[in-house]
Amino acid sequence: MTASGTCRIRTECGTGAATAAHPKSAAQHGVLVTNGRVGIIFQSYALFPNLTVEGNTAFGLRVSGMGNADIARRVDETLELIGLPTPRRRYPAELSGGQQQRGALARALAIRPRILLLDEPLSALDAQIRASLRKDLRDLQRQLGITALFVTHGQEEAPAISHCVVVMSQGRVEQIGTLAEIYRAPATEFVTSFVGTTNLLDAAVFNAADGTVRLGDVTLATGRTLPEGRVRLAIRPEALTPDTLGDATNNFAAAVRSVTFLGAIVRLRLTGPAGIRLTGDLHGDAAARFRPTGTC
Repeated sequence: MTASGTCRIRTECGTGAATAAHPKSAAQHGVLVTNGRVGIIFQSYALFPNLTVEGNTAFGLRVSGMGNADIARRVDETLELIGLPTPRRRYPAELSGGQQQRGALARALAIRPRILLLDEPLSALDAQIRASLRKDLRDLQRQLGITALFVTHGQEEAPAISHCVVVMSQGRVEQIGTLAEIYRAPATEFVTSFVGTTNLLDAAVFNAADGTVRLGDVTLATGRTLPEGRVRLAIRPEALTPDTLGDATNNFAAAVRSVTFLGAIVRLRLTGPAGIRLTGDLHGDAAARFRPTGTC
């Protein structure tokens, strides 16, 4: 669905650095990988195909030498905890994807790990099951008091499960902080482009001291001191808002190329100063002005 026209845009832009909020570490727990209880959940679940849900859950307990009566009690507790008591005698091939993931979670939690490692465990599941399991994982982590390391490419999963996020690229840590800190004040260009949607633009510094830059014949204020020369400017789509014509700071004309309805937001594709391409996300009354019309 598309529409066209012209609107006036006001924006907030800039970059910055985030502060870190560190989770409990293995060192704080006094745990070594060689002798600590570490639970692992793999992307492919890696359940033993020749063992039932019950057998998979009991596997680590048997290896540790726990007695049969204690194993039975722990398996019952764990399967009840994760909501998988009914299919306990089924084999992995007889389970749905969500049930297999819960089976893998049961096996990892049965040993009562001090650290839980999760390697993109929800990537193979559909959206509804992912959302349900995200909440369950977070609730279980809090209930059991386990330090968890969750590897994911899903930006919805990171804030839903974690209170501290580490963004990595090519094996190097780019930034550590809460997702809000990382989103609002990305430390590098990679973080800016990787976390959320953003408009990355090349701009010429007009006045380094007061932080103004030029995009074509338009001057924008960043609100911070800048180096001389050229810079990369980051503008989040939600920072672009329709405005009336005027001489206000960060106010420029843009042509609407397309309008896409995305439920809670309306996404505009725009052509701004000097032909730059921009994406803007509108909410509420601002979105109503541009909402696509028509029937099918």
